[in-house]
Formats: sequence, C-alpha cells, structure tokens
Amino acid sequence: MAYLYLSAKPYIQFTRNSSELMQNVRNKITIIVFFVLFHSQAFGQSIIDMIDRASNATFTAIACDKDLHPIDTARAFFISADGLAITSAALFQNADTLIFTDHQNRRLAISRVLAIHEWSNLAIIQVAGIRNRDSDYLLPERTSFSTPSEILAFTYAENVNEAFTLGEIQSVLHSGFLGRSATVTINRGNSSRAAPIINSNGHFIGIYGYLPTRSQGILISSHIIHDEQWTSINLPWDKFKRHMHKSRLTTSLMFQAIVLQEMELWLDAARTYTSSIRVMPDKAELYALRAICRYQYGNHIGGEEDCNRSVSLNPASALPHLANAINNINQKQYRSALDHLVNCVESEKPPVQAWLMLGQIQALHGQVREAYASYTLAIEQDSLFATGYYERGRLLMQHATDQERALNDFMLAARLNHQLPGVYTLIGNIRLNQMDYLEAINDFNRALRTNPEDVHALMNRGIAHYNTGLKEQACEDWDTAGRLGNTQAFRLISRHCSELRRSRNTSGR
Repeated sequence: MAYLYLSAKPYIQFTRNSSELMQNVRNKITIIVFFVLFHSQAFGQSIIDMIDRASNATFTAIACDKDLHPIDTARAFFISADGLAITSAALFQNADTLIFTDHQNRRLAISRVLAIHEWSNLAIIQVAGIRNRDSDYLLPERTSFSTPSEILAFTYAENVNEAFTLGEIQSVLHSGFLGRSATVTINRGNSSRAAPIINSNGHFIGIYGYLPTRSQGILISSHIIHDEQWTSINLPWDKFKRHMHKSRLTTSLMFQAIVLQEMELWLDAARTYTSSIRVMPDKAELYALRAICRYQYGNHIGGEEDCNRSVSLNPASALPHLANAINNINQKQYRSALDHLVNCVESEKPPVQAWLMLGQIQALHGQVREAYASYTLAIEQDSLFATGYYERGRLLMQHATDQERALNDFMLAARLNHQLPGVYTLIGNIRLNQMDYLEAINDFNRALRTNPEDVHALMNRGIAHYNTGLKEQACEDWDTAGRLGNTQAFRLISRHCSELRRSRNTSGR
C-alpha cells in the first residue's frame, strides 16, 4: 500500500612565534575533526596532505590603481605545473597593477590573461616565472559534488591562519550558462571570490563565487574549467588592461543575474540583466533571459519586447522560444508552448531546460514514448541535470512495469539534488512496494529531514514500520500525518492502533 508523490588552508604557515603555532595546531585539529571523524587514521593523513596541497596552490590577488592603492582583492589558485591559474575576472576591471602573494608571502606577477568565462566571471591567467610546481596545483574531481555535503573553502583572511572556512552546500542551482552550481553557507564576501573549494574527501569540487546583493556564497562547479564558453584573450597584462572591451569582459553582472534567476528572484534578476544590458547592449541572450524573468513576475509587454529584441540581434537563438514557452505554460496555453519548444529544440544550441519542458508537456498529453525520449535527450545533453533524471523516473514509475529503472533515475537525481520535491519519498515508495522495508524507512527518514511535513513519507514510513513489527512507531507516523491533514491516516489508526492503545491503557493501570 503506497501513496505516490506525483509533483516535479590557505597554507597554515609554521613560524617561530608560539601563539601562531598554537593557532596553527587548533586549526589543524578543526580540520582533522571535520574530515576524519568517520575515517581511518591513514585516510585522515591523506586528507591533510590534500589540504596542504590545495593551500599551497592558493594565493591572494590584489588589484591596485596607478598610485598602487589597493582597490580590490580576490583569491586565485594554480591549475597546472607551469603557472596557469584561475582568479576573478572582476579583479581586472579597474586595475592598473596586480599584486599576487602566495602562502609564503612571496610576490608573484601576472604574465598574460589567457581566457575569460563571462558567465562565471572567472579568468585563466599565466603567472610569470613558474616552470614546475610539482603537485602544487588543483585538478577538478571527475565526479560532481553531491548533496547534502560538507565543504572547505580556502577563503581570504588578513590572518593567514584563519584563511579557510568550513561550510555546507545548501540548494543546487542549474543553468545552461553556468552549469551545476549551488548556494553554500559560507559568507566571506568579495575578497574570497575564486577561492577553491574541496569536499570531505579532499577533492577539488568547486570555486567560490559571491552574490553581494544577497550576501550569498555560491559554489561554481570545478567542471567550469573544461566548459566550452571561455572567451580566448591571450594578451599580456599591459595590453589587456587597455583592451577596448575590458569592461564588458570583466563585469560580474552576468554572473549575478544568472544566479539570481536560478534562485527564482525574478525582479532582482531582471534588474541585474538591465544593468548588464547597459554594458553589453548587443548581447542577445541577455534580452531573452530578462524576458523569462519579466514573464515570471507578470510583465508580459516587457517580456515580448525583450524577445523581439533578442531575435533581431540573433535570429538563430533558441532562448526567445524558451521564454515564450515559459510564458505560455504559466498561462496554461500548452499548444502554443509546444510549438515554441519544438522551435527551440530545433534551434542553435537548445538549452537543456527546453527538452525537459517539452517532455513535461508530452507527458501531460499522454505521449509517453515522446516524453521519455525528450527527458533522455536532456540527460544526454547534460549528465548532471538532476531534474531530467527525476522527471524520467516519475514517468517510468507511472508507466513501466520494471520499477528498477525508475529507482535508478531517482537515486541519481537525489545524489545530484536531494531537495527535488519528494525524491526520497519516491525512492522509499518503490522500496516499499518491493517489500524492502528497512531501506524504505531509511529513505523516508531522509525525505522527512528535508520536509518534516511530507505526509506521503509519514504515511508510508508508518506502513514500513508496521510491516517490520514496529507498530508503535507506525501509529506515531500516522498520527502525525493525520494532524497534518491526511484523512486516510485516521482509518489506519482506527484499524491498526486501537488495540495497541487499549493495551497501553491497561498496562498503565
């Protein structure tokens, strides 16, 4: 009996100073407790070695004006043995001189600006005089970060012994321009932009970004290093700082806008796109993305104007079709939405969200095979797209006899984004139907940690408890579900819990 949920260091520098040494020891202990609590001593030492390597690869970048007054600060880290490094592109915006200081307070100098990723506001640079750093550089972990999970960021601090921050991943975000990212509990401001982030296994999984208007830390996946959207620059610093397009290449407004949009802060995102458009009035994508935001908060005239402007700048763009489809879906005009989505997926570089939405409309109209194909194409386009696995899993759960395929999709979706609506409840439901009661209970526990008022998880955990002989826990679950408004809970209580209550009252006498 299952009720299906059907919604969608920096380096810790040792000195002769005893107080610094003691602070050093305390910081080491903090990291060891954090990373080694559930691991062996040998594994713990390996983690510390990884932390040392990451901290050795990280340095501070300071932008100065013509009078050598500091005007901005960010973090940077090496990604190769020959001096390639990543830092914040916004650092370059008003800089005349750049000063780099590594963990041993040695001065480094920038040689060239090689490439800029406008959407993440990151830059790849060549640091002068670096020939062979051995292992003191970072390479992205092959697999993406999991949720929920703990992280360590090598953030900026004036005191070198405090220049790391422990935190957790909060909510997963996903954009075609930024890839998979997440909000994090770390709030260390603009000075920590481009700080590398490692997970509890010591692997490099992300780069710290910052949203100043919300005082919000953002984890940008380390996979961004291999993204196809880098703009090649390959200029010496002296030439790049006089580049005619330096302002538009180094602005952080596009990064801020796309993150605000993924956080569904539509009005703030639209305003930030407006600021971006002032810097880049010929960038078609910005108008289409602002249109999506405007449609979401009801500015239909502004949305239509933005779509038309985007098409005039780039007739082959898929984004205006996506924007119009979103507007149609919001107004339940599914036939018009379907037409726009078909045009979108047939356009140049269709966004993964278009395949997802196309699949959702096809599923709504009973086109099961077509919907399955659309979800599969979304996953093939972006193997880290959690919602694609989630929606395909729901489709399989409703229409396929082999529930293992649905279970596999839900498991992948949950690992990528545990906050997808009811994902662990759906996993638990399948295991309940397979009579794998103990695993089902574990899944329902996970679901209720995310949403304590998930009545479907409460009802079905109660059933799993009952079938394992834990009748008291079953009745408690059903009682809670009943108080949350599930009327079926009272029928189960009446049928299965009355005798338990009578025996409890009798023993009380």
